[in-house]
Amino acid sequence: MGLLTAARCSNCGRDVRGLQGARKEGGRWFCSQSCLLQAESSGARSGSRRGHESRGPVRAMFKFVKWTLIVLGLLIALGIALAIAGVGDTTDKHKARRHAKAKGTRSKPIPLHEAARIGGGWRLRVLSVTRNANGLVSEKPPAGAQAFIARVALTYKGGGKDSAGALVKSEINAMGAHRARYDYGSDSCVGYSGLNEAGDVYSGRTVRGNMCFQIAANDARSLMLYTGGGFTSTKRVWFALR
Repeated sequence: MGLLTAARCSNCGRDVRGLQGARKEGGRWFCSQSCLLQAESSGARSGSRRGHESRGPVRAMFKFVKWTLIVLGLLIALGIALAIAGVGDTTDKHKARRHAKAKGTRSKPIPLHEAARIGGGWRLRVLSVTRNANGLVSEKPPAGAQAFIARVALTYKGGGKDSAGALVKSEINAMGAHRARYDYGSDSCVGYSGLNEAGDVYSGRTVRGNMCFQIAANDARSLMLYTGGGFTSTKRVWFALR
């Protein structure tokens, strides 16, 4: 009766009634040993596929986490690199600003031929130097002294006008390595006319002329001009003379 009930092979669908090789396994009929083996092989592959399918979501999650961590690591590394570059750039800018601020000090004076603001709307530039100008003055300096000439340009950028003569007499002096102060108002060369005779300079104009100092001969090589210390709004700025 069982054979009549299960009329067909579970693997190929063939009618198994009357077949000598027909057999029943696990409640199912197979027309031959070959069909039985094929059915078992197919079941094994199906189980393997189900195993792979069950592991698929786990693998996908693992890949997602892995790539998320990789991207996060790269972003952190990039941020660190940019931060380091930014710090370096900021440091360089600070150094440049400090370097610019240091210019004009006694240890780092304004170079020859370079103009600098000295305050009060004025700019000063040393054009040339005559270190020993004894032959250019009407009275020979006393023993141990010599005449020193600095040719300068004064440009007035303030409003209206201002007196260049008053500026050089009260605001521009000289000093050498021995730290003796040479005041242009009182230590100018005897009998030599220069910028101390200059008058008013109007806004945007420039006046050029000589400043002749009578200095100690042993200060000639180290002499520098400096501004400030008078009664106007000029500031302390040092100018190299060599």
